[in-house]
Amino acid sequence: MKSANLKSVAAGALALIVAVPMFAAQPRGEQRRDRNQESRSYRENQRVTAQGKVSSFTRERDGYRVRLDRGRESYWVPQSYFRNRGRDLRVGVSVVFGGVFRGGNVYVDDVNDYVRGVIQEVDYRGGTAWVRDEATGRPITVDLRRNDDRRLRRGDYVELSGQWGRDGIFDAYRIERVR
Repeated sequence: MKSANLKSVAAGALALIVAVPMFAAQPRGEQRRDRNQESRSYRENQRVTAQGKVSSFTRERDGYRVRLDRGRESYWVPQSYFRNRGRDLRVGVSVVFGGVFRGGNVYVDDVNDYVRGVIQEVDYRGGTAWVRDEATGRPITVDLRRNDDRRLRRGDYVELSGQWGRDGIFDAYRIERVR
């Protein structure tokens, strides 16, 4: 009797030792996916900002369904928030979306462009800088008059938020980063 009980207890213990790690283990891809979902989970009515390059877009109702190169989410953006720049929307354009998370979706209510690159030259008196765009390699004229910031120097790497003017000059609202 003792021998049979001892064998059953040993078999049960062995089964438990083998089974617990199998239940606790989760494939690495699923762990990563869960962590990403947790980091992207927003609270209801939370203000959300998404930044990236447009990877695809389609015309939808009176706006656009836009996907950025960072993440799997798509954003529906009303045409009116492009401020008549919808014709400038194209793959590769760098944008910043601001919106509110409601009912599982981000409702975009602010659209801005951004430019990243190295400053080639700064005209402090005129409030202008020339930046070599990181995405295209082209020089871009940037109007910095809204930012009375004298810390910008030739050779600095900058990230700027703003809007493209009709004259092809980037009007920088805010200097996001200087390195």
